[in-house]
Amino acid sequence: MGAGVEIVNQALAGLGYAHELRGLDGAPLELVHRDVSPGNLLVTDEGRVMLLDFGIASVADSTTTDSGSLRGKLAYMSPEQVHGQDLDCRSDLFALGVLFFELLVGRRLFKRASDMDALRAVTEAPIPDPREERPGLPAPHVEVVLRSLERDRDRRFANAAEMRSALATAVSASD
Repeated sequence: MGAGVEIVNQALAGLGYAHELRGLDGAPLELVHRDVSPGNLLVTDEGRVMLLDFGIASVADSTTTDSGSLRGKLAYMSPEQVHGQDLDCRSDLFALGVLFFELLVGRRLFKRASDMDALRAVTEAPIPDPREERPGLPAPHVEVVLRSLERDRDRRFANAAEMRSALATAVSASD
């Protein structure tokens, strides 16, 4: 569990940096990665986590390609991304919450037999309490996961720094 928490912690640091980037004019870029998933996190031999592939990253109000197709891994999309709504940093935090759930529990959260079933699961399937599958998980860790997986983005963490702070508090409470 410790390694999973550290992976999420470092991924949050990278997302926070990306989300806070400013352009040459000093205006916020409002960058959204849109594809936070296991394949886009690299853990180096030294244990450093790197967030990769900003190839489909966009400004906050872009959710689809020019052709109207969704971009990113379906099982890691936020509900607002599935619905084609405007995105902000909280969409990336949802995706990282999916990954955090999977690291803690050891199974995929929204993996389904078809793409349509995966999209339906992201938007409608009940989010299970990770302790149902791993009863010994610390409650503070579970609270961070479940808050990041709120379907109503206004109930999620406001930004990566807030989620990272909550994770640090959860780790401290569990020691």
